[in-house]
Amino acid sequence: LTSDEARALLAAYGQGYNNEPGFFFDGKVFLVSDKVTTETVFHEFAHPLLKAIKASNPKLFANLYSRLAVTPEGRAIIAGVIAAYPTLKVDSPEFMEEVLAHALGKKGRASAAARKRREDPNPERRGAAKNVATKKR
Repeated sequence: LTSDEARALLAAYGQGYNNEPGFFFDGKVFLVSDKVTTETVFHEFAHPLLKAIKASNPKLFANLYSRLAVTPEGRAIIAGVIAAYPTLKVDSPEFMEEVLAHALGKKGRASAAARKRREDPNPERRGAAKNVATKKR
């Protein structure tokens, strides 16, 4: 949908639209056509998956968050979510879901980019992808 359509949709439910590239609302993923990125797609489609895990296996959900939270990347994502979503209570299930969705969005974007480089017909760029894929973490 367009930004104007997103604004109208959310306004009909008393919600504001803040120019997000996508959002998960009323059980559906919405992607804003002129703003969407690969990361947005992975992030937004992670929400229904994370909600299902949270409902069916809260222990697993909490473990996923806890394991992410102790990593440097996880701490950076948590700081970003705190800044971007000041109304979310830190460590609430909603906050944890948002942090995990951001992590999955970033991982999905990186995986898609690496795959695109591996499939690139230019051998120099394929070599760069191999170096990225085998980089020690």
